[in-house]
Amino acid sequence: MKLLRRRNELNDQDVEVGHRRVYTIPEFESDVESAGFRIIETRGYMIKLVSNAQMKDWSRELLDAIFRVSLETPSAVCSNIAVICEPDKI
Repeated sequence: MKLLRRRNELNDQDVEVGHRRVYTIPEFESDVESAGFRIIETRGYMIKLVSNAQMKDWSRELLDAIFRVSLETPSAVCSNIAVICEPDKI
């Protein structure tokens, strides 16, 4: 939608809720590894269909269904990234 100048720019809502950065998957993995962890798995979750304001009145059942579908969706199209990791040197 070209609302932000850069892909990893924080919007006003991000700042308001305390977010500090927006990652691409490679950036996130690099920071996790730089912090001394070995990544076992990277996955995405939640598909961002509309704005948070538009989703605020959606039922828990609908949000849970979107979450379940997102677990089968390529990480690159999900709005959140997670890693399962362990300390690099055990």
